[in-house]
Amino acid sequence: MTRRTLIKIVALSFLVVINAFAQTDGGSPSITTTGKPVTLRITLGSDDAFDMNRSILKEPAKDRLYLDVIAPVLKWGQITSITVTGHTDKLGSQDFNRRLSDRRAVAVKNYMIKQGVKGDVITTIGKGDSQPVKDCKQVMDRKSLAKCLAPNRRVVVEAKGTAK
Repeated sequence: MTRRTLIKIVALSFLVVINAFAQTDGGSPSITTTGKPVTLRITLGSDDAFDMNRSILKEPAKDRLYLDVIAPVLKWGQITSITVTGHTDKLGSQDFNRRLSDRRAVAVKNYMIKQGVKGDVITTIGKGDSQPVKDCKQVMDRKSLAKCLAPNRRVVVEAKGTAK
């Protein structure tokens, strides 16, 4: 049995337990409240999800996407929309960064589709370096600057739908 298969089994078992708990104890409305709006949002740190200047999704990011997004949304009554937004730091040209952020968002979308999420509900956006979460104004060498700017390299996945 592969690691990914084991993670999927554990994730689905976990969701079954959560559903059983929620149904008997009032638990989490995002999982059990019939017809209620549900929103799920995660941020994948780009250094954990992708190699520098690359758009091939790493295995740990695939595992996190499956556990934190794919398994839960496949249990929803309806998936209204999933928006995948790629972001980069300010290193490199604006055009390169916009294209890289778009390719990373598309890589996440393609993985989600391969795992059973319908592609027509997923929108991808590449923001490049236009929405930084950290500004590193101090003077430093390129390696230190890249480390300081790491929080800006990310992919945000936001899913909306209704609970079963």
